[in-house]
Order: sequence, then C-alpha cells, then structure tokens
Amino acid sequence: MSHRIRTYSRKHIVAAGVAFIMLLGLLLWHQQDNFPERISSSLDDLKQPPPPLIPDAKDPVPTKRPAPEDKQSQGHKDDQDHKQSQDHKQSQDHKQSQDHKQNQDHGEPQHHAQDDTPETAPTQNKDDGTKERFWTSKGHLLPSVWNYERPKNISKIMALVFYGRRQPVSILDCYLKRNLAKNGGMLDGVIFVERTSDPKDLDLLRRLEQSEDAYETWHIEMGDENQFSSGFGNSYDRIEDDVLYIKIDDDIVFMEDSVIPSIIQKKLDHPEYYVVSANVVNQPLLSWVHWNLNAVKPYMPEINRTFSVADAKMDWRTSGLPTWRGPKDFKVDDWEPSDDGVHRWLPVNQTKDHILDNTPIEQTEYHPYGRGWTQWKIGAQEHYSFLENLEKDELWQYKFGTWDFQYDRMGIQFIAMMGHDINIAKPIEADDENHFSCTMTRELGRHAVADGRGLAVHYSFGSQRGGMDKTDILERYRAFARDNICASPMLWSPENDEAESS
Repeated sequence: MSHRIRTYSRKHIVAAGVAFIMLLGLLLWHQQDNFPERISSSLDDLKQPPPPLIPDAKDPVPTKRPAPEDKQSQGHKDDQDHKQSQDHKQSQDHKQSQDHKQNQDHGEPQHHAQDDTPETAPTQNKDDGTKERFWTSKGHLLPSVWNYERPKNISKIMALVFYGRRQPVSILDCYLKRNLAKNGGMLDGVIFVERTSDPKDLDLLRRLEQSEDAYETWHIEMGDENQFSSGFGNSYDRIEDDVLYIKIDDDIVFMEDSVIPSIIQKKLDHPEYYVVSANVVNQPLLSWVHWNLNAVKPYMPEINRTFSVADAKMDWRTSGLPTWRGPKDFKVDDWEPSDDGVHRWLPVNQTKDHILDNTPIEQTEYHPYGRGWTQWKIGAQEHYSFLENLEKDELWQYKFGTWDFQYDRMGIQFIAMMGHDINIAKPIEADDENHFSCTMTRELGRHAVADGRGLAVHYSFGSQRGGMDKTDILERYRAFARDNICASPMLWSPENDEAESS
C-alpha cells in the first residue's frame, strides 16, 4: 500500500522509547512465569519459547465510547492472557510427568524444545502430501488453539483477499484451501476482491474460481489501473454485519496453521478490540519487535552472482547456503543489485564481534513510516531469517501474547474484523489502514492489537518491491509451499509467463 513518508514527530520518538521499555517488561514477564531459561541483561540471550498464553473471554463493550485522553505506553501486555495461562495446563500432553509439570509451574528451566516430549496436536487424516496441522507449534505455545472449535455463534467466516498479483497469490492459494472448513480449517469461503486489470492476473483469478467452489469474486470500480493509488475504501461495499472477515493481502506467502484460529479466538474472546492482527513478518512495527526478540539473524546480499529462477531447482532451505564473504569495508546501504537475474542473501559468520552489527535490520525502528517500511534490504534480511527459523522449527522465537498498538498505525495485511465493525466505519477512507487502525480506534476507544500466537509472512510493500523482486525470496516461499502445503500443483508459476513470452 502506498503511504506518504512523514517527518518523525516527538510523539513517535517518545513512543519508540516507551515501546522499548515495554518490550523489556514483556521479556521480564517471560522470565518470571515459566520462561525456559534465565534471561540475561542482553536481549541477545533469548533462547527458549515462552509459556502458553490463553486469552480469557470478556463481556461485549458498547459500539462507541469516548477515546481515552492519555495514550498508554507501546506494547501493553494483555494481563488476561497471563492470568489464565496456568488454568489450561490440562491440555498439555498427559505423558509428561507430574514432577515436570510442577517444575514448569515454578518457572524452573526446561530442556530445549526438541528434547522435550512434544505435546499432542491434531493431525491431518488424509494422504495428500502436506504436513500435519500445527506442526510448527508442537511443544510450544498453543494447546488452546489446537483445541479451539469453530465458534457456533458466528454465521460465517470468510477470507477477504485483495487480489492484484498472480505471482504471490498462486502461493497463497494453497494456504487458503488448507484453511477451508471442509479441509479442517475455519474458513467457510474466500472472497477475492478484484483489484487489477492485467489480463494475466485476471486469467489466474478465473482459474482460481474454477478450482474451488468456496471461492468467489467481487468486481469493483477502481479510480485508476494502479490498485494502490486508486484507494481501497470501496472494496468493503458488500460487507455483511454478521460475518467475521479475515482480511488478507494478496502477497501473504506463508500462513502458520495457528494464525487464523488465534486471531478468531482473540477477536471473539475480546470484542472490546476493534481489529486484531496476526503476528506478521515484514510489518514495520512488528519488525522492530521481532528484531528485539532475537528472531532476526545476520544475513547479507551475495554481491557478485545472479541467476535465473526458472533455470534453477529452488530449495527453500537456508542450511545449504554458503557463508557470506565480502570486503571488510562493505556497506550494504551503498550496494544495489544487478538487473541481470536475481540474487541470494547469505548467512554471516556469527563471530563475537559481528552478530547483527552493520546488517540492515539494525536500522529498523518502532515507527509506521520508518525504514522497516521503506527499505527492502531490511525486509530481505527478515525473510531469510524467517526461512532459517522455519527450517530449524524455531518459530517460537517470534511469539508473544498480545501487542497493543495504542492508537499507532498498525499494518492490516492479515486481520480479523466483524462485519458490523467495518460497516460502522463507513464511509471508509481511501487509506483503509489508517482509517481502521487509527481513525476508528480513537473514535470508538477500542484498540488495534496483534495476537502473537500465529505467524503470517508479508512479502513486500510497494516501497520495497523494486529491490525485493531482484531476490529469490518469493520463489523460496513457492518452493516451501510446493513441498509442504499444496495438495495439488500450483495454478501458476514463473515458467507460465516465460513460456508465453518465448
């Protein structure tokens, strides 16, 4: 989505400082309540997953109420999640001994996750080549999400996908089908909001509809051919009050099995929240959180080699990558990729004097218009870090309970909203993100929050795309989905375009 870069105000400088203090509080909370290891004075020592975080239900709140006068500090922790976490121990694996459970309750150190007896999560009972459900979360945060049943008081749960680009949507399609109710997920169907006039994009949209009865398309009028500059307000014209919508950007390229159940659970158990976001990788404010949770790893661009994705058999894993080698005086800010093919990012040897220093992520900040939004190199480092953590089954490094944005602008790449909450916001500004996360939250006094228990990966902002498209990142996510998520061949791949142009 296109945004205007704004000058940093004193409010945002102060907010960033306060957010850092609150993050330290979050880490100290992990330390005193079942966090597996002692947290040292450095954030770099964060090694183990946090305890279960289960929200408790609250009574509905009035539709409108005056917004509070004083803005609270960034990253306020949801106390209800913390208070109720111990009440749900019974959902853990019964094979664990009582002594081990008592040690957990008293905050004594646990073994590393892969050495523990894993908790039992539901699995898929069909032989379609995909991984079992919740495979990334075994032994970690999510017994309550594993056992969460589709709510009976909601008439319909629909994904609302703003469709504009065939390249990422061909990956997203596999995740959407995996999350349909008929396949064991939560979604009754998927609505593609048509926001493109490109014939190749429209051809894939037609084939998507033909491939799945639960898919439908909304045709809308755009102000111009650019889906970003034309505005997004009219994309919500056909919203129904009693439907729960999971609004998803078309360049979401990874969805953890827990991501849809967790934001549905949080939204319905906490109706006082106006909008609930997933835990999104490559979203400016959450990028800062992930950096400080030690989820981001040192990666730098391969500077003297490019290749064609179509000519290579892509492997999504990072373990086979060579160590980065470059000149000692290399400055990533001054480097730009070649237009001839795509390039990789390589892991930096983690010596004591070079961990994340001089890598792009150290420039990110807690600011919605900061470098985490504008700089594609920060996003590239985040993506490669995520793929490393995914391969190692260490996605717990990103997890938290609830992150309250306290009226700051929150990304809406992957959110849960009730239809009536969308309709009371009409007329909706062209900048729907600002309208939902800032304007309406202040008007109603209802916050925008992120639920940290389920991950989604956002490929690229418009301001990042020029550089990001010169990497092999999108095709690594395609390779992962092909190997682990898709139950049938993808409906589009880069070879389709190359075949047409040859």
